[in-house]
Amino acid sequence: MTTSVPVIVIRPQPGCAATVAAAQAIDLDAHGFALFRIEPRAWDAPLTRTFDAVLLGSANALRCAGPALGNYRGMPAYVVGAETARAAEDAGLTVVATGSGGLQQVLGELAPEHTRLLRLAGETRVSLDPPPGVIIEERVVYASEPLPIPPELAAILSGGALVLLHSAEAARHFSGECARQQIDRSLLTLAALAPRIAAAAGDGWAALRVADSPSDPALLALAADLCQIVPDLRGMAKTPPMEEDLLFHQRVAPRRSGSGRSAVLIAFVAFLLGIGFAALLVWHGDLDLLVRHGAGTEQASAFAPQTGTLETRLALLEDRISRINTEAGAAEGNAARAEAMLIGLAARRAVDRGLPLGVISDQLRLRFGDAQPHSVDTVIAFAAKPVTLDQLEARLDALTPELSDAPQSVPALTRVQRELENLFTIHRDASPAVRPQDRLSRVKTMLGSGQIADAVDQVSRLPGAAAASSWIDDAKRYADVQQALDLIDTAALFDPHLHDDTGRAVGQPNAPQPVPSAAAT
Repeated sequence: MTTSVPVIVIRPQPGCAATVAAAQAIDLDAHGFALFRIEPRAWDAPLTRTFDAVLLGSANALRCAGPALGNYRGMPAYVVGAETARAAEDAGLTVVATGSGGLQQVLGELAPEHTRLLRLAGETRVSLDPPPGVIIEERVVYASEPLPIPPELAAILSGGALVLLHSAEAARHFSGECARQQIDRSLLTLAALAPRIAAAAGDGWAALRVADSPSDPALLALAADLCQIVPDLRGMAKTPPMEEDLLFHQRVAPRRSGSGRSAVLIAFVAFLLGIGFAALLVWHGDLDLLVRHGAGTEQASAFAPQTGTLETRLALLEDRISRINTEAGAAEGNAARAEAMLIGLAARRAVDRGLPLGVISDQLRLRFGDAQPHSVDTVIAFAAKPVTLDQLEARLDALTPELSDAPQSVPALTRVQRELENLFTIHRDASPAVRPQDRLSRVKTMLGSGQIADAVDQVSRLPGAAAASSWIDDAKRYADVQQALDLIDTAALFDPHLHDDTGRAVGQPNAPQPVPSAAAT
């Protein structure tokens, strides 16, 4: 069920639409209001021989560079973000490094032979500090023109919302627009891609959080967490925000490993302290006195046989520690598999709705690339040219007259024979003949129940099947992608080659395994 908290995306197009689609795929109530318009700028393209590589911080530079970008086809490129990397490869550049924390981080990955860099950027850009011996020449190829907050967005913001910030420029502009239009910022929660973006937003917000890593999936994961924590943003102004909400550098811990491992660690340390204290009392002979005073003589006598010798207690402690370690590892593995299942569900929803995968494709490659590479390729290829079940049904209705009649190219004798079969129900073998109208009715029933492969087989048997060749191809693709999604779901549960969100293999079992009891041995 879609969350009721409005999630507002204000980044420029086409990134705005991609983020909205990815957010809606994980059931966020996302709305896109691009508060910036990207406009190309005229620029002079330097000679290629004067540079060793190209430096790109945004895919907008590639979209706006124009024909002059073709001069650098085949050159090495250092980029930020998977989207920019794909755009660079489409433009004919050779991507040698892809960063996620900004261009300054990418400069730390320069090859020794790449000392002269051409940076294609926007008018508003971050200053860079190149390594010693590296020269960067910049060319402005686009500008990001700010737009005012429209009345529709102002109406949503007045009731409370969660706003995603992808750049410091967007943070400053949004803050200024809220001040200009007198929008109560105490009703708004901000989720920023990086600390410097949060710093540019200023203060006075209901809460200001930073994603765990500078990527769209991490920002959407943070948004999902915030929507669960704050189901009604209108009430936030009534309750003073907690101190950690006001510190923009206080990041939300990852759902999978951070908070879970911290809780287990704290519980484990507390358990060890308690065992150590109890062992100290036993060593000095004071445990029985403590038990008698704390729980009564009768309970103390019942507890004494369970403690036994010091060796037995140590064995019990080792047994407990082994169980805690096993259960903690299993819990972490189960969390990674649960996240993988959510990614598979998001991909299925996007496919069923005919929406682009966006950042979901990166998550599919990361988590399932080793477990189900063919299935991942099938899903991504299908999403690039989507077709929905509703579209298949509508197209089948339009093809009904052509499917029911034999094409004119069929020999006259064959057409007469088919008409006689339909008229007198004549058949050659033991199976009854089926009229085209009956077969089409059966096909529609099969589509409605998800039996796509059977529906394709039935359409292929119709007299005018040749007219439906395109429909048959798309239906087969739809059946293939559904099978691929089923395999991805299965891999999320059982495949040992599944990866977590950091790219590490999920080696833990998907359920805690029993540990032999030390006391029993």
